[in-house]
Amino acid sequence: MTVQQNASRIKDVRKAEKSAQRYETERVEGLRHLTSTYGGRLWLWRQMEEANVFSSTFTGEALSSAFNEGTRARGLAMLADLMLHLPDMFLKMMVEHNDRTSTSADLPDRNAVAATGGHPVGAGEPGRSADEPELPFAADYDPTGGAALN
Repeated sequence: MTVQQNASRIKDVRKAEKSAQRYETERVEGLRHLTSTYGGRLWLWRQMEEANVFSSTFTGEALSSAFNEGTRARGLAMLADLMLHLPDMFLKMMVEHNDRTSTSADLPDRNAVAATGGHPVGAGEPGRSADEPELPFAADYDPTGGAALN
C-alpha cells in the first residue's frame, strides 16, 4: 500500500522535489554515460536518425505523417536533452557521423586547400565553384545604372 502525498504538507512537497531532482540527475548521468563511448554515441545518433530528427516526416498521407511526427517528437526530446546538458557531445557526434558517411573522394585535398589559403582548388571566392562567373568588384557597382544625379 502506498501513502498518498498531500501537496498542502511541506514535508510531502520537499520529498517530491527531492525525488524529481534525483530523477533528473540520474537521467543526465545516464546520458553522460551513454555518450562517453563511441558505441553509445553511435546508438543515440541512429535513434535520432530513425526518429527523423534530421529529415522530414511528411508522407502525403495524414495518419502516416501524424505517426511519424509522434516518433519525431521523441527524437527531438533526445536531441534537446543532448543539446541542453552535453552540447559538446552533440558536436562530437556530428563529426563522427560525417567521418562515417564521407569518403576520401568527397573531401577536398587538404594540401591543396592549405596552399590556396583555405579555399578549395579552383574556387575564385570562398563558397564559389570554379565554373561560376566571378562577381564584379563592389567598388564597380553603380546603383544608379550610370544615370547622372542632379
